[in-house]
Amino acid sequence: MFVDFELLGPNARVWLYQADRILSDEEVLSINAYMRDFCRAWKAHGRDLTSSSTVLHNVFLIIGVDESHNKASGCSIDASIGVIRELGRRHSIDFFNRLQVACLNGNEVRLLKKSEIPGAIETGILLPETPVFDTLINQAAYLKTGWVVPAGQTWLSRFFAPDEKTIHPDTTKG
Repeated sequence: MFVDFELLGPNARVWLYQADRILSDEEVLSINAYMRDFCRAWKAHGRDLTSSSTVLHNVFLIIGVDESHNKASGCSIDASIGVIRELGRRHSIDFFNRLQVACLNGNEVRLLKKSEIPGAIETGILLPETPVFDTLINQAAYLKTGWVVPAGQTWLSRFFAPDEKTIHPDTTKG
């Protein structure tokens, strides 16, 4: 059963898929329509899943399930992965590439390949206080409280010189 994403609640289980490129507005509309149809029919062991999806920043496809009604099962999760793969084929998008980092440059998302990280640090594009997206979150509440974190507080900290890892609170504000 499809519901608006905002109605899932903070405890909803979420899965984030990061596109390997910025999506066009037309692709976002197409993906949202496809996912709405999927969520309307998504079931676990024959029971409707109260679910939703959304595309944020024209990069992140997020699927959520309110498991207070029915829990997602292994088979239902596999079905959602199959849908994501199909969307990728239709739009030539890789939603499973984990070798990219998404960071915020003002209000714009910038995708960096792992191989580009040292150069981005050297040129000042990526700093310890640069906001990056944590794609490992698994609960809707974290989309507001823990999804975007300073690069220096993530696995990226290993790329910064030891004296650069300190993040001053007043420099994280835009």
